[in-house]
Amino acid sequence: MAALGYRYVLAGSALGGHVLERRHAAAHSPRVRAAAAFIGDHALMDLWRTVLWELETIPALSSDLEDVVSGATACFQPLDR
Repeated sequence: MAALGYRYVLAGSALGGHVLERRHAAAHSPRVRAAAAFIGDHALMDLWRTVLWELETIPALSSDLEDVVSGATACFQPLDR
């Protein structure tokens, strides 16, 4: 279930990415425009829908949800340095 937490974080970033995609695509800098290739990845939006469906199948008071939260939290640990 921890892997679902990782997928939640990664796919969830695609939501904000679609807003940024339009701004990046209009930028003058080639490096900024290149970043739009990742954040505009529509496969991540498909993954987001799948992750939401998976989360909805877990009972509300299940210990599996704790594992999902642990996985999501672990996804950010490398950024804490």
